[in-house]
Amino acid sequence: MGRLCQYYALDVITDIGFGSSFEDLKVGSDNFGYLHTLETTLAQVALSSATGLSRLLQYNWFASRILPTGNESEGMGKIVQIARKTIRDRFAIAKGEPQDMVSSFRKRGLSEEEIVTESLLTFVAGSDTVSSSLRAIMLCLAQHDKVAEMLRAEIARVVSGDEVISDTDAQQLPWLEAVIKESLRLYPPITDVIPKTAPAHGHTVEVEGTAYYIPGGTNIGYSAWSLHRRKDIFGIDSESFKPERWLLQGNDEAQLRRRNKVFDLMFGSGRHQCLGKQIAMMELRKAVVEVRSIAIR
Repeated sequence: MGRLCQYYALDVITDIGFGSSFEDLKVGSDNFGYLHTLETTLAQVALSSATGLSRLLQYNWFASRILPTGNESEGMGKIVQIARKTIRDRFAIAKGEPQDMVSSFRKRGLSEEEIVTESLLTFVAGSDTVSSSLRAIMLCLAQHDKVAEMLRAEIARVVSGDEVISDTDAQQLPWLEAVIKESLRLYPPITDVIPKTAPAHGHTVEVEGTAYYIPGGTNIGYSAWSLHRRKDIFGIDSESFKPERWLLQGNDEAQLRRRNKVFDLMFGSGRHQCLGKQIAMMELRKAVVEVRSIAIR
């Protein structure tokens, strides 16, 4: 099930990005070796970031020896090669181009190489995070049979047989939304500190009615994992899986707004908020509904 979640997330983001998916779900395997590459590469990225080696990438002499060129037969270089070919073919289309991210980038004047870079970024940001989130939801449902039964019952009231639910209808399922939020609260896809640097002139922020001045150039950050476990926000049982904490019934409206605000910080905030947030939530809602007939263990 975990691997299928990865195939699903990658197929969706490549379809959105390229107009055609990698078809991992169809063939039942890591079709182009992207997932294997990502799993090995992310470990290297984490190590280089923690040790400060990643700063050397700003120097061309170092980057040219480390980063993939697109001529490699495997690894990330192979993925770059696939991206370049796909985008080159798309540039050759005179009319009838699919409505996807590549066409949007083209209309805004980006070059082929710029589109390759943007596409690769969406793959990394939009596949691993979604698959991690989906696996977290499946884990929580597998561990809580009663919650899963209530979810299936809610879905059955609006979806019959093999009917495919629309996202508009899926958003109207409060228990589904609560299960997703509670799963991601306990197991956010990004557990590292989300960093920011205060602007040179400094900045004043208001926290729960109190103003704080942050001097210019100050490095700040927050951890979604820690915030999501604050007992003053989520209750003394914040370590427990309880989707009902997201329902208006039985909860103070002001407290619920506060919880949602803290939950959203997982996606960043302001102009730095994740651009794919709505797509990611749509993917999660659709996937959970479609596996309703499976007894997750």
